[in-house]
Formats: sequence, C-alpha cells, structure tokens
Amino acid sequence: MDDLFKSNALPTDYAARIRIVSKRKGGLQAAPDEAIIDVDRSNPVLGNPHILRDHRDMQERLRVIAAYERDLDRDLAERGPKTREIEKIADRLRRGEKIALRCWCAEPPTRPQRPCHGDRIRLEVLRLCAEPSTPTG
Repeated sequence: MDDLFKSNALPTDYAARIRIVSKRKGGLQAAPDEAIIDVDRSNPVLGNPHILRDHRDMQERLRVIAAYERDLDRDLAERGPKTREIEKIADRLRRGEKIALRCWCAEPPTRPQRPCHGDRIRLEVLRLCAEPSTPTG
C-alpha cells in the first residue's frame, strides 16, 4: 500500500489534503481548516464493524483491518453504500476541501502510526481522485 502513496499515480495535492487523525485526547488532531469525517463505528457506513478487542495486539489489528478490506472489496464490486460514501469524500477532495478521516487508531504525533481501516478508505478516495471522473454530487 505504501508504494501507491509514493508513486506518481496519485496526485500529491490530493494526498496532502486527506489524512487519518485521532479521536483520542493527545492523538493526532484535525487542523482548523480540515473537514472531519468520523470513520469509527459511530459512522454506520464507513466504520469497521469488526471489533478490535486488544488495541495493543498487532496481529488482531491486522485481522480486523483485513476483514474490513474484504467487506469493502465486496462493496466496491457492487457499488454499495461504502463506495458511494467514498465517492462523496473524493468529490469533496476534488473541490479543494481538506479532509481528516477520524478514528481511534491514530497515535500522538510522537509515536509511530498504527494501521487503521481508514488507511484503506483514504487509499480508495485517492484512487478515485486519480481517475478522470464526473463528481457524483
């Protein structure tokens, strides 16, 4: 996944305007000029329904992210509700908004960031922005 962010396939201006931030106190916070979109379980469409029971267990974290990615792949194939929400975020990014995808996973800036299902959402938004398309409104 990191190779895609480093490749020339993704417009850097889009990549610089969407990021994962934290819902945790002391975590990486949204900037005042960023629109916040919660992607935790409070979001019934984009939240990960696969529960991480021990946030310190990296194998469990990777398992629940992989389960979410399988769900998202099916949704993308069917152009389901997750896909439509991701398209809306891509439209906002194309219009120049800065987006903060907010979840509980993001760490304080002084710590290494942990993987989050929001990383895949971000990747799909950027993939859509890299494709010529008409905004879905």
